[in-house]
Amino acid sequence: MYLEHFRLKEPPFSISPDPRYLYLSDQHREALAHLVFGVERDGGFILLTGEVGTGKTTICRCLVEQLPEHCDVALILNPRVTVRELLSTICDEFRIPYPAGSQSIKTFIDGLNGYLLDAHAKGRKAVLIIDEAQNLSPAVLEQVRLLTNLETTKQKLLQVILLGQPELREMLGRSELRQLSQRIIARFHLGPLTRSDVDAYIHHRLAVAGAREPLFIPSAVSQLFLMSRGIPRLINIIADRAMLGAYAEGESRVTPAIVKRAAREVLDEPAWKSPWLRKLAWGSSAAFLALALLVGWQLYQSQGGVDLGAILHQNGPRREALPPLRRPIPTAGQPAASPGTEGNTPAASVASRTETDKGWIPSSIPPASEQEAFQALFERWSIQAPPASADVAPCKQAEALGFLCLTGQGTLQDLARLNHPAVLKLFIPEDRAFFGTLAGIQGSTVTVIVGGSSHQLDQGEILGHWRGDYTLLWRPPPDYRGEIHLGEKGPGISWLRLQLSILQGRSAMPSGEAVFDQAMMEEVKRFQMEQGLETDGIVGPRTLIRLNALTGLDVPLLTPIRQGG
Repeated sequence: MYLEHFRLKEPPFSISPDPRYLYLSDQHREALAHLVFGVERDGGFILLTGEVGTGKTTICRCLVEQLPEHCDVALILNPRVTVRELLSTICDEFRIPYPAGSQSIKTFIDGLNGYLLDAHAKGRKAVLIIDEAQNLSPAVLEQVRLLTNLETTKQKLLQVILLGQPELREMLGRSELRQLSQRIIARFHLGPLTRSDVDAYIHHRLAVAGAREPLFIPSAVSQLFLMSRGIPRLINIIADRAMLGAYAEGESRVTPAIVKRAAREVLDEPAWKSPWLRKLAWGSSAAFLALALLVGWQLYQSQGGVDLGAILHQNGPRREALPPLRRPIPTAGQPAASPGTEGNTPAASVASRTETDKGWIPSSIPPASEQEAFQALFERWSIQAPPASADVAPCKQAEALGFLCLTGQGTLQDLARLNHPAVLKLFIPEDRAFFGTLAGIQGSTVTVIVGGSSHQLDQGEILGHWRGDYTLLWRPPPDYRGEIHLGEKGPGISWLRLQLSILQGRSAMPSGEAVFDQAMMEEVKRFQMEQGLETDGIVGPRTLIRLNALTGLDVPLLTPIRQGG
């Protein structure tokens, strides 16, 4: 309906899987690389999980297109089946004949085993892909595991890829499925798109549809990112309705207000009803009630008795007068409240705190906020850095002290994997930037230092103001000159060999010149695969940072690593 208005050739945000509209973010490419790497291994399970609409099926289609010609694929799209139905479907996919109306599980397994042995003799590989695998019953999952027992003396004959929602991981954590879980050789969890990915995603789809100029203003993209939470399917649904809304209003570009209205129309549970905002609403109600009771008690004492109902009626719910919902957690040199004293805090102290505490977002953005954020990052590393200066870039200061900066874009999941504190570039609604230091991640709670004060926030509160930009510090190995490739020698390779030995629980390696040979490269690949990193065998910053997080004794971590974990 809006195609002519925006001069488009076709709808850009259809949810049908048209390959021309495929956009693979760095995260999607990494997930695809895990699947390809897993298929190249001999047997076992490969696991890809992600929330609804994050692109698991899209990646599956890409994988099928990229598989070598010697791979035969059986694709199961409806896993709500019995054991017999699953086996007959697999035989159908591989074109394995069986007697009509057969009910014997042994008949299907014998036919499948004969087919796999014949394929192996011909140099072919059999791959079974099960989509929406969270719908498999434990009995069917156990049968799938038993299929991987079909093997020769040297290798397994069937490769199994499971794609599913996050609850699939929970299922595989059950004790009765531990044998299957132990056979997973590669696993990856797909998260939502970052703010920059959403921008690129929208631009790509509009360009394919024939758009000659941006049709979403930058703040509208930010709003779309917030309302969709970075989930591609929701982006398509909201963006399509937003373009229809812009057409109806005669607008040439989509605005944030149009995106908000579109989200309310198409989402069963609008983004503003997300769990963290519901918590905020309950907190607002509780805070107002506490404030009203406090005011009433003060008036009662000062006036010798006042009707509390009248006070509450006079001081109706004025949201702009509410105290902040969060207080900074104590920092070094700042006394913490003693246990059991919070409820007995003098009224004057409460009033003073509520007047000065404006929440975690600064009311004004000082020019030195970025330097303050880096100063907090230096403190996490116990670095005695010189006073912040606008003339010297923080990363230059760090480099002079033996550290390097890694600057990039990603998700909280990416930063949790690297497990190093980082400076985040954040935005307030007017697109003005300020900076905070990510100091901790515990479940859905993150610790952020802003303006010298530390705050514990729900992840949603950060995602609404962060577009994915971060900078972290890391300590390079001795004689570090860049990525480590096959055949390199030197002190850095000795350091790498030692870290890998520590992780494997081996005794110290023999002295002498170390070489990054094929064996060490394969060990690095295994480490990268286990840690959810790009499995390329090249030792770059991210691999070294993750090694530091696991083996370093003086490395500040976002999430403490359990012993033996």
